[in-house]
Amino acid sequence: MLLVFLALVGLGACSSSRNRPPAFNIVTPKSSDRLTVAVTGAEAALDIFSETGIGGAEVRLTAGSFPEKMLLRLHLKGLEELRVSYRDQTLLASVSSSGEREIRQSRGVARGDSLEWEILKPGSRYWMEIRIVSGDSRIPLTEGYFEVQLPRFFREDKISRFSLRWIDFYRD
Repeated sequence: MLLVFLALVGLGACSSSRNRPPAFNIVTPKSSDRLTVAVTGAEAALDIFSETGIGGAEVRLTAGSFPEKMLLRLHLKGLEELRVSYRDQTLLASVSSSGEREIRQSRGVARGDSLEWEILKPGSRYWMEIRIVSGDSRIPLTEGYFEVQLPRFFREDKISRFSLRWIDFYRD
């Protein structure tokens, strides 16, 4: 009877850890970069504020499960480059600052000392949905942010650690 009780308690503990909301540890190399996380139900939003427009962060899931939907909200004036690196892969995205706001994305896979790149198209397993959330979507943004939804496979493949690098505009 005691063994059955302990087994049930153990199963309950496992199930409750899966149902706990996700918690993240975030480290930024620059003290001027600020990141906050808000978890609502099955969705987590990581708000990124960068005074210089160039920065990065290391993100690690420390408790719970990766959320069903993970949003990055980059409060930047432009999005010339966003790098999301995990394991031996890197997702690269950019939003053109002129014309039709073309979104370009590619995926690099480590092959020895270099990355082998492939161009991504909407519908790809690796495609990140990107939209501008602002009353005025002209770039440079004067208000609002770029919202990037990480692909669903982050949860499916149990990605628990990734790094971010962003550049609002290339500089000469």
